[in-house]
Amino acid sequence: MNSKLITYLVPLFILLSFFNAYGQVHMQNEIVITATRTESAVKELAMSHTIITEEEIRQKGEMLVLDLLKTVPALDVVKSGGLGGNTSVFIRGANSEHTLVLIDGIESNDPISSGRSYNFAHLSTENIQRIEIIRGPQSTLYGSDAIAGVINIITKKGGGEKEYFFSSEAG
Repeated sequence: MNSKLITYLVPLFILLSFFNAYGQVHMQNEIVITATRTESAVKELAMSHTIITEEEIRQKGEMLVLDLLKTVPALDVVKSGGLGGNTSVFIRGANSEHTLVLIDGIESNDPISSGRSYNFAHLSTENIQRIEIIRGPQSTLYGSDAIAGVINIITKKGGGEKEYFFSSEAG
């Protein structure tokens, strides 16, 4: 009985170890830019991070970025009022003005408001390729706006033939 069990379990363990190794290789090849301001492999990062890929965005079917961010650990999304109301993101309980928001590497926090926080109320997922979220103090890399963390939104790059659109209205 033991020899039969062993003959079935050994190939099963070999097969399972193959799938485990494949998953590790896949994760090693994933690149993050936000954490170090240069391309870094995920396995080399010592900080807490989350990456939302284009595939995950499509699978979840959310229309707004704020709905995607609600699923990220250690992030709290707070909306004031109804649809279109001011929406703030708090990382690890810090103030929303301590979260730096980058869109394609460009600082997008509101420089006019006293809190310098970013309003996520109208940001659509339509043209987003991936979202990189780094939790923890990043002020040494990004300045005092990144005390709680950084949310880097990377948009899709254009490709293919150029398309033109013309419209007009009258009334």
